[in-house]
Amino acid sequence: MILRRARRFATGSLRMSGILCLGLCLCLCLCGCASLVDVNDVLKRMEKREVDTVLTKLLDRYPQAGRMIASEPFVFVLDSVVVGRRLEGAAERELIRTFASYMLGEQAGRGFVGRVEDERAIYGEGVVILTIYRGPAGERYVLDVVGSLTLYLPLAKAGGRAEGVEALSFDVRAANQVIEIDEKGAAPEIYLEVVPRNAVYTQQDPVFKRYEGVLFHLGWRGQGEATPKPGASVGGFLRASRAYVAPVVKLAPLFRPRGDGTLELAHGVANPVALVLPTALLAGNRELEGVVARLAQVYPGHFENRGEDLVIRVGYFFFHSDATGPGPPDPTLAERVPPFKAIRLPPAGPAGGK
Repeated sequence: MILRRARRFATGSLRMSGILCLGLCLCLCLCGCASLVDVNDVLKRMEKREVDTVLTKLLDRYPQAGRMIASEPFVFVLDSVVVGRRLEGAAERELIRTFASYMLGEQAGRGFVGRVEDERAIYGEGVVILTIYRGPAGERYVLDVVGSLTLYLPLAKAGGRAEGVEALSFDVRAANQVIEIDEKGAAPEIYLEVVPRNAVYTQQDPVFKRYEGVLFHLGWRGQGEATPKPGASVGGFLRASRAYVAPVVKLAPLFRPRGDGTLELAHGVANPVALVLPTALLAGNRELEGVVARLAQVYPGHFENRGEDLVIRVGYFFFHSDATGPGPPDPTLAERVPPFKAIRLPPAGPAGGK
């Protein structure tokens, strides 16, 4: 009897030590000190249920521990509506030029049609860093994104073939994007601000008008030479103005379930890309509105009106596993890299588990 009680006490003490050690390990991981403690032996003896219990309690107490950070390279392809077909008539060319000037800046947009007409697709590539915050309950996450994109735009053609390509660079970012994902996965809508470097926008462009609106709500327009009070300026800005003035695109990246009950950001999957264009670009121009209606028939499912915005699907993007460097691609990377780069989100439900 005494021996049995002693054995149960020893086993319970070992598990309790394991739980305490795991909790300590997780806390140390948050501050980058996990390498100071050797916990492997204890962790291996713990049951999965005990690990889940500690993790659940940790996320209840410290929701920020559910933050996931990852970097992903991606490929971006424009293959419909704005490229990939021969445009019909001056009005259709003017519409695409208008869209391109808004997204790329007026200088690049001015010659866009002549450079991409008859091209099958336009290629771009880049890299993003994603930070995903897990809420303490439910199936809601908050996503931040920062990265860069290079679009390779063909130069003028000679003899039916482009003479070269011009590399256009962009900063891309998203902040506080609330997304919902359950244990079955999802492809949530994400709006990404695209800021072309060295682009110029004149007074007629919506970007410039949003810029002026920001200055107005900050108190620097319409008040003569008077210097606004910083507190009042910030309050007026937050009540009436958006923080982002650059163009945005709508993405729908796929999160899919893994066999262990967590979720990952899918590699090698074509995710749709759509331009978000203010209807003010058409400015009541009946001819351009007619072109939009005609293109919507040519590309069914690609056009959607959302209040003051026109959303047009123009291509796709996908995350890949290729490595930066010279020489031919390494086909084994497609299998070796994803396990390292996968974003493993906690399963849905309160504090990472139902």
